[in-house]
Amino acid sequence: MAKFCHKCSKRLSFRDSFVWDGKPICRACLQETDPTRTQKPPETVPPSESLGFNWGAFFLTPIWLMFHGKIGPGIGLILLNMYVNYNASRTGAVIVPLAIQWGIAAYFGTKGNKIAWKNKGHASREQLKKQQKPWTIAGLAVWTVMFILLILHFARVPYF
Repeated sequence: MAKFCHKCSKRLSFRDSFVWDGKPICRACLQETDPTRTQKPPETVPPSESLGFNWGAFFLTPIWLMFHGKIGPGIGLILLNMYVNYNASRTGAVIVPLAIQWGIAAYFGTKGNKIAWKNKGHASREQLKKQQKPWTIAGLAVWTVMFILLILHFARVPYF
């Protein structure tokens, strides 16, 4: 759903949207806002200290990237996974593709909150954490189901 600035009614992009007094506002209107207000302006850059590990970005990297405005890298990771796994199935080298995939997932797990902060324009750390929590739950659910199916596969239990 599109967001619009509550002052000038301009359509807001992810990069140019901020929250002021609980309402979306564009960058230009934010700069024009009365500086004597008691409420601090929203943080436009992440704090210098760590924002923590993003489990949603770790578990569902390509999908998470696409939903956070990084469509090209998300599709690129899907294609890279397909290419690496295809070559691994032909050569029998399983460790290398796993290392590549887990390394990429770990990278986006550590940088995920910073990417989300930049692309979504959160007003606070709490809002960022609240918005990323469903991704963590979904990622854990998907990986849990995959792990159970893997165990059933190796136990040779018919599950369908």
